[in-house]
Amino acid sequence: MIAIPTVFDTNDDTPPATAKEQLQQVAAYENSLVQSVKGQPNDPVSLGAYADFLSCYPDRYSEALEMFERCLVCCCDKADVRGELLPQYDLVYSTYVSLYATFLSSMVTADEGNGERACTLYEKALEKSQGHPLALGDLATFLHRHKKAYREAEAAYEQHLNDHPGHASIWAKYGNFLKSVKRDMKAAARAFKTGVKVGPRNVEALTAYAVFLHGSTGDFELAETMYQRAFEADPLHVNNLSNFGLFLSECKAEFKRAETMYQKAMACDPTHANSAYNYAVLLDSGMKDQARAEEMYRKCLEANANHAFALYNLAVLVEEVRGSTDEGKREAEMLFVAAIEASPRDAVTMADYGRFKLVCLKDTKGAEELLKRSLAIDRACVVACYNLGMIELVHNKRKDEAKKLFSTALEVEGGHVESLRYMARIYVAEGKKKEAEAMLVRALENAKDERANISKELEELRRGGGGSGSGSGSAGVGRRRGSR
Repeated sequence: MIAIPTVFDTNDDTPPATAKEQLQQVAAYENSLVQSVKGQPNDPVSLGAYADFLSCYPDRYSEALEMFERCLVCCCDKADVRGELLPQYDLVYSTYVSLYATFLSSMVTADEGNGERACTLYEKALEKSQGHPLALGDLATFLHRHKKAYREAEAAYEQHLNDHPGHASIWAKYGNFLKSVKRDMKAAARAFKTGVKVGPRNVEALTAYAVFLHGSTGDFELAETMYQRAFEADPLHVNNLSNFGLFLSECKAEFKRAETMYQKAMACDPTHANSAYNYAVLLDSGMKDQARAEEMYRKCLEANANHAFALYNLAVLVEEVRGSTDEGKREAEMLFVAAIEASPRDAVTMADYGRFKLVCLKDTKGAEELLKRSLAIDRACVVACYNLGMIELVHNKRKDEAKKLFSTALEVEGGHVESLRYMARIYVAEGKKKEAEAMLVRALENAKDERANISKELEELRRGGGGSGSGSGSAGVGRRRGSR
């Protein structure tokens, strides 16, 4: 049997190294891999181990690709006279073919051809080593996340966990499958708990359970415990640092602690787009530091130029900061367009671009087209309903159409202040003073800004006047939240 580096869970009780020690260990480990490849340039184990290491770094993907290809060629060279792989290399081949497939599947969005190649590689790995834990577990994840072949994915997860019940990472992935695909929260919770039980120091299992508790159950105390355990197990795990920061920001409003987590994540991997994005959201919405937020959104886009939420948030920020200038308007519009290209089915981004066209560019026709496209995607999009309602009322003079749109917005978001104010105007025009007053009372109850103006409208209506204030104009969605 050929010895290969372990690729499965390590659940020992060894105390974690400090961040500095871990960085030193990483550098030393890479140096040992490089020396191994130089000393044994045709050894598939040396090549595969180095390829796996390189695949962890987005800016070194081309090196990883080359190294995986060399590894497979060298594996195939270890064949007998009939062309059959020597038995002692079956496990080596299956392991590194599986790792290569997982690497390719991570780049499926950039090149759909990678998906077909990944699927073929998983099948080859299982053909050479039936029931191979890495191949079977990662194939299940691939079928789930990339092929959307949910029935086959579920069967692969169940087969893997039946054969390898101690594989904590796959329990975590299965939990995510049960949560996002099956919508079975009880079964998902059991899977996440099992992953943590069999892998008490497995960072992927701990983080997955923490994210589930954070986003789906509201058990913030236990979520923080899981995030902290994951941090103690691996202080340099970027996904955990980013998710922990998001939790501290969203759920506890502990902005300084959250910032520390994001800074640690960015120090570990400056190209980690989600960390940069979440940090930007914290600076933008939590700490109200627009200059640093803009810098961080741009850093996110350097790592992932198609990060739709970063493009959208940056568009809104540029509009707020420089939207009064022609240059600012042009830049904001370019960002809105790029955000829609990155996520063409995002109804909210399309609707807010319509609002921008209406308010900043004074392009009513272009705005109306975008808002209708948004509603074709999601008829309950509040931003689209409200802004299109305003166009129908103010520009097209179609009161009944406007009333329908404002009513839809209020069905979805009963406290939408501007829809309430415009509904009040419509009721005043119809001579329905009581209904108008009820709308303005609700608007006042839900308002954060504009309270003085709403109070003035309500007072005027009660005195017998029209109460037909103009409202504050077009309303957007604000910022997108962080991303787990």
